[in-house]
Amino acid sequence: GVRSLRILSLFFPVWAAGIVTVQCFSGAGETKTPTWINLFAFWIIQLPVAALMAWPLETGTDGIFWVIAFAQFAQAAVAVTLFRRKRRKKITL
Repeated sequence: GVRSLRILSLFFPVWAAGIVTVQCFSGAGETKTPTWINLFAFWIIQLPVAALMAWPLETGTDGIFWVIAFAQFAQAAVAVTLFRRKRRKKITL
């Protein structure tokens, strides 16, 4: 548990920014964007790369925790990029 917290705690601020930004889309009534962002971050990046790190590369749990941190960083980067485009302001309910 200590090693995971040491790795993941480095990315907590980025993780928080990603979560808040993704939820801003949901709060604006746009649900497709958060769905696609999470699909990208978790199903396209995190799960396959974590499986690759765990078995063929045998990096152990440290490698998996680094992948989780990287996936959260990717989620935040995509969410902030899409949020800055200001397309959310054109959403009508």
